[in-house]
Amino acid sequence: MCRHFPSYSSRNTRQIATVLDVPSTCQFIHWRCDTVNFTGDWAEASMKANTTYKSFSSAFVNAEIGLHVGLSGVNITLKGNPVTQLNETIDYNEVFKWADGVDEDYKEALERGLPNPILYIAEKFTHDSPCGLYYQYRYSGRYASATMWTAFCCWLVANMLFSMPVILYAGCMMVATAAFIFFSLASFSTIHNIPACVFTIGTASFEIGYSTSFWLALATGILCVLTGILVITLDCLIPERMKGAFSVGVDDDDYDDNCSAEGYQNSNFLEAVTTLPPVTITFAGKEMAEDMSQKFNFAVVNAEKTHECPKSA
Repeated sequence: MCRHFPSYSSRNTRQIATVLDVPSTCQFIHWRCDTVNFTGDWAEASMKANTTYKSFSSAFVNAEIGLHVGLSGVNITLKGNPVTQLNETIDYNEVFKWADGVDEDYKEALERGLPNPILYIAEKFTHDSPCGLYYQYRYSGRYASATMWTAFCCWLVANMLFSMPVILYAGCMMVATAAFIFFSLASFSTIHNIPACVFTIGTASFEIGYSTSFWLALATGILCVLTGILVITLDCLIPERMKGAFSVGVDDDDYDDNCSAEGYQNSNFLEAVTTLPPVTITFAGKEMAEDMSQKFNFAVVNAEKTHECPKSA
């Protein structure tokens, strides 16, 4: 039995693999690039206010109002403080999708008789609203989503290249992933090209600002560009060690010098065979005995050769 040990396995190679920690980095990038397309908290705002509850009613409620904007629509929440007021449970979570048409969802909300704060905020995102939020958020979210999916595709290509002897190109694709993430953030940031729309409910007001998904996407882009630059730099400086760290680009011929022979020999059996006296067959004569002895010696030599480690060419 012959075991081979890679010649690139060294302390420096292990340190490079530990510092890069590409699997964990790639898992984080995959998680962010995939999930931010479906989250609803790229931008958000919230406030607490005493406001009228429903139309044709003078009753007031104390509630917390939240607005969450994603790439696919807006989410408006209304939660009473306390939850039970006016003999009702005040806990609403309404979603208005760009694809379904916010105007249609707004008409349906009017028919359902939703609370006034939800209707007031939803009206700001309709086509006819003077704020112009519908067009700005819808189109900026559409392009941001498209570029984020492109970044996800670049991440897939980078993962495939990391398993091939082209580590330099894998680093370039990580930089490309970061570039498309930054394009996505820039697309979503165009919402600030229009004057800020102030939402006023009762005596309180709020403006929309960036939220969790936006900052996590920014952190992911920075991580991608740092990882890509680090991989490119190390591949230019120490390419052989980088290949060893990623276990690629090492041929079988490089292992021959590190071959260690391991096996089992039954020495008692061999000694018993080699010490056997020549077999003599009386009726065959002297020539037959010599022939049998030669065959026995030939078999012993073959048995010893089978336990030798094959030498490299």
